[in-house]
Amino acid sequence: METKQKQNYMEIIKRRMNFYRAYYVNPIRKARGLALWWRNDVQVQVIKAVKIFIDVHLSLKGNSNSFNATFIYGNPYREERDLLWEDILLLKAVSPEPWLCISDFNVVLLEEEKLGGSQLSASQVRKFQSFISKSNLIDLGYKRLLYTWHNKQFGPTSIQERPDRALGSIEWCELFPKAAILHETLRGSDHRPLILTLECRKVLSNWNYAHFRGTKNEIERLQNRVEEIYADPLNSENNQAKENLQRDDGRWIDSPEEIKTKILSFFKHLYRSSRPSGIQEVIELIPELVSQEMNDQLSAPVTDADVKKVIFDLGASKALGPDGFSGLFYQNNWNVIGPDICNTVKSFFVNGFLCKQLNRTNNQAAFIPNRAIQDNIIIAHEVFEHLRKPKGKKHSMAVKIDMHKAYDQVEWKFFQAILLNFGFS
Repeated sequence: METKQKQNYMEIIKRRMNFYRAYYVNPIRKARGLALWWRNDVQVQVIKAVKIFIDVHLSLKGNSNSFNATFIYGNPYREERDLLWEDILLLKAVSPEPWLCISDFNVVLLEEEKLGGSQLSASQVRKFQSFISKSNLIDLGYKRLLYTWHNKQFGPTSIQERPDRALGSIEWCELFPKAAILHETLRGSDHRPLILTLECRKVLSNWNYAHFRGTKNEIERLQNRVEEIYADPLNSENNQAKENLQRDDGRWIDSPEEIKTKILSFFKHLYRSSRPSGIQEVIELIPELVSQEMNDQLSAPVTDADVKKVIFDLGASKALGPDGFSGLFYQNNWNVIGPDICNTVKSFFVNGFLCKQLNRTNNQAAFIPNRAIQDNIIIAHEVFEHLRKPKGKKHSMAVKIDMHKAYDQVEWKFFQAILLNFGFS
């Protein structure tokens, strides 16, 4: 962690938090220092420590796996941050060990990782992406909210970013295939703590035995209890699991059969055609704009050149795919992975099948510019906190408005007729 405090003060906090060992790089004047704490179940050998990173060799007691880890504080000054990338690449060059880089890099990787404030420096983003590509590191992703830093202001002056992340080498990811990063809650600091979990089988087994003896029996007991609730959901003892639905006339229904009928009826009505009249009059007004030559181009087989052009038109800093790679990765390694990508794309246009994982996004954006869906959770939480604390005689209320999605109401035959009138074959 980065800190403004000297070693003596940090030692007091370390003991309060039940850490037993530590290594410090003390702050000098206005420059911040670094502190690394660990407990006795981890063995740490410091390899190199400077004002912007601590590089160590880590091994877990009771487990044969070991690796190098670099804990980083990315300097806020661009020139010094450029030197940081060079220094870390040198570390990678001299060590064959599995490698983990984690902490505050003080720069984001993608445009989507910054909300509010001044425009991103494209050159700094490219340099960071280049560093990741050259070092063959993989972003470990995250759970919970996207942003890890907040300037603690609200409204137009609010800025949120994701400068904190964990990167692992291919060897490290193979060593810990189920490793996960959790973005914890903001408490005191303007940065969220990063919690890294390593699922080492032997370590987990020992921990499970120490803390959850008899877990198997408890799981069986809970499974039996769940089956009881499913078997008799309206039993007074199971009233917390009781399910209700409201009919159009306002009457509540709780019978499983009635609930099933109500749900089926709702969706049958939702997706049923309204059989609109006068469609032909509208369709006749649509001019034919698509020529046969255009249709021939649209239906022509996809070529390798077409696929390559799309890949190289990708923004290098656009959103990562589920594999954690940006457009820059595919462009820099096209000679190796290009043929496989071309075959996958061409296969889709022939048989219509696309692997589900290829059509998934990590962070779905909402329809409001510069806002992610995760932001709505924060806003809703703040609204209800406000509602819970009324001031004076003023009272507030929240109203939930049901809105159907637009494409739930599309008349597909009408849509098809429009396209045919435009001239699509």
